[in-house]
Amino acid sequence: MKYQNDNLFVARTFASKARTMSFTFGTLSMLILTSLLALNYSSINKASYDISVNLNAPYDVQLFDDKQVFDEYIRVIEEEYTI
Repeated sequence: MKYQNDNLFVARTFASKARTMSFTFGTLSMLILTSLLALNYSSINKASYDISVNLNAPYDVQLFDDKQVFDEYIRVIEEEYTI
């Protein structure tokens, strides 16, 4: 690619800025890398938690108590929720 006129000016200006601002560009690239790694980590954690919830509680409604009668709750579930 041959740089002429305005393109040469833009290329040299950018190269000059990159040389003088190397610390700033390095810091910025490390911040971007850190944010991308954090996003990836949070995505993996969310998937792990979703799988864990589906394994432990696969239904939308779960009632459990050995001593309490659930007739009223079962009636509401039968009226409101269809399987």
